[in-house]
Order: sequence, then C-alpha cells, then structure tokens
Amino acid sequence: MLPLAAIAVGACSEKDEPIRPSAVPATPGAAIDFSVAATPGSRTYYTDDDKYQMDWLDADEIHLFSDKAKAQTGTNLLGQAQYQTGNVAAGYSVSIVDGHDYHANLTLKDKYPLQWPDKFDDTEVFTFSGAYPLSRRHSHNPNGESVEYEMYYLTNQRVSVNTKSAAGEYTTIPDMKNAYLMARDTVVPTGQHVLLHFNPIMTTLDVHIHAHSDDHEIGTGIINGMKITGVSIIMPNRLQHGNNSKPTFTYDLTRASNHYNIEGGKLGNDLIKDCPQAVYVGIDNGADPYVMLNEGESLSLMAFLPPVKGDDMKGTKVKIHTAGAYDFVVKLPNKDWIEEGRIDIDLPNLDPDRNLGNAWMKNLPGNMYMTRLSLPGAECDAGTTGADVTRWLRAGVRVLDMCKADESKWVEIRNAVADFLKDNLDEFGNRTEFVMVWGDGNAENSDFTKNWTEDDRFGKECAFADENESINLERMRLKLDARTVEAARKLGVLVFKKRSDNNIHNVAHSYSGSGHYINTTNISRASNISDIKISSKKWNIDDGSLNGSSALSQVYYIDKALNLDVAKHLASARNDESTGCAGIVMIPFAGQAFDNDLNQVYGDVLLQTVIDCNYKFIIDLK
Repeated sequence: MLPLAAIAVGACSEKDEPIRPSAVPATPGAAIDFSVAATPGSRTYYTDDDKYQMDWLDADEIHLFSDKAKAQTGTNLLGQAQYQTGNVAAGYSVSIVDGHDYHANLTLKDKYPLQWPDKFDDTEVFTFSGAYPLSRRHSHNPNGESVEYEMYYLTNQRVSVNTKSAAGEYTTIPDMKNAYLMARDTVVPTGQHVLLHFNPIMTTLDVHIHAHSDDHEIGTGIINGMKITGVSIIMPNRLQHGNNSKPTFTYDLTRASNHYNIEGGKLGNDLIKDCPQAVYVGIDNGADPYVMLNEGESLSLMAFLPPVKGDDMKGTKVKIHTAGAYDFVVKLPNKDWIEEGRIDIDLPNLDPDRNLGNAWMKNLPGNMYMTRLSLPGAECDAGTTGADVTRWLRAGVRVLDMCKADESKWVEIRNAVADFLKDNLDEFGNRTEFVMVWGDGNAENSDFTKNWTEDDRFGKECAFADENESINLERMRLKLDARTVEAARKLGVLVFKKRSDNNIHNVAHSYSGSGHYINTTNISRASNISDIKISSKKWNIDDGSLNGSSALSQVYYIDKALNLDVAKHLASARNDESTGCAGIVMIPFAGQAFDNDLNQVYGDVLLQTVIDCNYKFIIDLK
C-alpha cells in the first residue's frame, strides 16, 4: 500500500457569540472598513518557509455579502442616489500589509461599497460572509435566512514549474483560483472595522511523484526519463449540478459562525453515486507541456478537489499521465479522507523495455458520450505491420486509418486489434477499451468490412457502418451521437468506410435509407495551428441527409512539424473551462519521440495530450 501522510487543518474553534472588536460605535451610513485573515496552518499554497501555509496574494478578489448592511444601487432620473438596506453585496480586492503573513486589507473593486445602515442598535447582530475567488462566483447570492454561495466548478487545473533543485526536485506553483475560501462572521456594529476569517473549503491533495529504479541493473547505460503531462484524481462520485454552461457547486455557510472550522460549512450538492468524475492537473513548464522526470527526480502536483471527504472519497484513484506505453493508476488508502493530505507515488524503474500498455479508457465513466471523447489515431501505410499496430495501441492510439494499408497485412492488423482488446478486460471479463477503424469505401466485394465483421472474435458485436451494403439492421443502427463509452466497449471495434477514394473527409454510416455519419468536410490535413479547433460540444452528428451542413465533427490529420505546437495548444486550451473535446487527432509518428532521422517529432507527447483531454471534467453524460 502506498504511504499517505495526512496533515490536519489548523483552525480556531467556532464561537456562538458575535465579536465585539471595539467599544466605539460605528458611524451610521459610513462605508465599512474590511480586512481579512486566513487561518494559520492551512495547506493551500507553497511558500519558501512553510509549504503548507496559505498566504493572501495581492489583488486577490473577494465577494462580500451582508444581511443588514446597505449599499447604493444606482441613481434615479434626478441623479439622486438610491440605496438598498439588507441582502447587499460588493466585490473587494486584497491589499497586502507588510509584515502580516495572514492578514490583509480590502479595497473596493465594485462601484459602491457596503455601508452601515442609517439606523441601527449597537447591540444588533450583523452577519457578513465572503467567497474567494470572486471570478468563480455564480449569480446566486446568499440571503438573510440562508448563506449559500454557488461557485463555478472549473476542474481543469494547471501548475507552473517554479524551480528544480540540485537534487532533482521540481517545485510547482498551483493556480490559487482553484483554492476556494469562505468566510462567515457575525459582529455587532461597535467600530468601523470588520475582520473576516477565511478558511479553505476544498479537499486538497498533494501528489508527490518520485522516479527511481532500485532494482535496475547498474552499468547498462540505457535509462530513459518519463514525460509527465499531469495527474488525474478520479473520484467515485460526481457532483449533482445545474444546467449551467459550466458546472457549479453550492457551499452552505448557514450554520457557520466566527472562526468556523471546516465542519462549520458543508457541500450543498447531492452526490451521484458510482458515477466517476476526474479533476485533471496539467503542467506549464516553459515551452513544454510536460516535465521530463529522470531517475531520482521528483515532482509535486497540487490538486484542489471539491469539498468532499470521508466515505465519499473512498475508492478515489490517482492516475499519472505519462507519454508512452505506461499505465500508472493507484488507489488512495481505503480510509476516511480528511480535508488535506499528501500521497507519495514511486514510479518503477524507467527501463525503456518496460511496456505496461496505456489502457486509458478503462477509467472513463461508462455513461460518457462517445462523441465527447478526444481520440488519438494513426495512419497505416503500405509497410504497416501488426507489430506496429500493437505498439500504437499500447501507446494509446484508438483510431486506425487503414486506407493505405497493404491488403496482405489486414489479417495481422486485425489480429493485433483483437489481441489488444482481449488483453484489456476487467475483472468480470468485459472490454475496457474500443478501437475505431476505417478503410477504402470502394474496396471490391467489401473485403475490408468482411475482414472485421466475419471474425468470430468480434462476432455480432462488431459494429459496421457503411452507406451501401445491407447487413443486419441491429448492427447498422450505430447512432453515434447517442453511443456511450460503455456501449462502444461492448462493440469492441467500430468499422467505417470511406465514400470515395479521393475524399478523405466522409466516413459514413447509414441505415434504413437515412444517413448517420461522421462528416469532416471542414477538416483537411492541418498544416497550421489555427486549423485546430476545440469543440465546446460533443461531435455534431447529423441525423438526416448525408449532405446535412450541421454535421461537423473534428478529424485532424496533423503535419508532423506541428506535433509539439498542437500538444501545447491542447494542453492549454479550455484550461479555464470545464468542457471541450478535440475530436479525432491523427498523429504522425504516433507514440514516438523521434523519427528515423533523429529529429524530434513529439509523437508521444501529442498522443498523450490528446488522451489527457478525456480526463478534463465532462458535463455531458447520458
């Protein structure tokens, strides 16, 4: 079992009575003077002195709300100020005070400040609450009876590589906008000043990756590093959220009071049980979307998870995303998970002969729409062998363009696919992966399709898509836009045919006289980075005419010179979004770091970056 060192959150105890900071009463109608404090000992940000301490950063933006304060809402036609008293809010910005590590002043960001009302009793209790970051707050505000903040849940996180020590330890800086903080304080208006105590609400996991090979034979002289592109935290349950363009979660502070600890607030969403969700953390490393982790080196990646802990975290897995034929997935210890902790993962030896196979589909939710996937592919040429296809599949390729493949190699290619699928079964004997293939639509006597559909290893479950040949309707009804990952796994192989020798764009499927197909008429062989688009929706599959203009899915044939640029584009695209897919990306030199001329082509990095897209939060599930 992997070691897990859990660090407890330090927090002051809750208080039922409001704070009385001063005997001097507040001035009616005056703007309120705010400052903020962070509870010492909370692990949300790395610093030089204490890697587990949270510090305020200058210009951090915060949303503040009050049940009884007043604020100007605008002016009337006569230019006179109009006010509202009670249930008012405003945005503020943090101003760091020198010499105060956890304390900061607030300056107004919005047009109008929060003010003390014109009349009040100096024993009257006021409630102030706050949410960080301001940019992640949804339109929903607290009210006098319920203090709930609805926050956009953007889980595609990234860290920036900061330094590398002489000992080979990479330090990284996480994006603090993923470290949501909440405050709720009750005060009486004795003084102009209100101090708000902010505490982290996210469940935080520090993934520490160490590369070593104690069992590697000394003196071989052949030890390669690994290109780490990120990590995914795969939790067993999914947050229930509204029908927003971006997912949200609600955090309830109603029962929290001054100096509240983590138990003072709670997640307001229901959890959808046994429906996995992933929080993906990618890497910015200067010009590279990865870190080359060599033997003896280490890397820390901070993941901010939604405020879920305890039994709901049991079964959580950590997947290390690394280019090559590797599959590093470990489970968190099956115990109650607290608010924050660290998991240490020791990668095995980095011998280049080690080949575990990149079985990346097995950790995807079965009810994810297949047309929300990002699928890496490879083009078979006349020299492609079954061994080549095996290497591609084990590196993560899931789409094969066989239009240029030598017909004499069809059988060994089919055998390679069948063996790969057979090798990737779950404990119940079900397939965990699927493969898409297409070939020449003018193949005489439909030899290409028979190559797959008449193979007993696929049998009736082998899906066939062709607009001309009539076969069993149940096998024809491959409604691709309604197909889930689980259904595609059961099919095993999805077979398509081109409609024309000279048209690489149309990979068609039809049944009962109507068309249902992948249409790539807007995509050619991408020679510029601007050719690559990221869809915010699933592939748009037309249910009507084969000439329907609404069917625009993404199939990209990449120029090898663009491999690294496309990888960086996909790694950074939609970093601040929660949806989006790259479609099908056909990769030259798929899985290879070098071509025969020893020129870097980054086929391994691009392939893995396409795979990584599938672990960014997907809202569109069946």
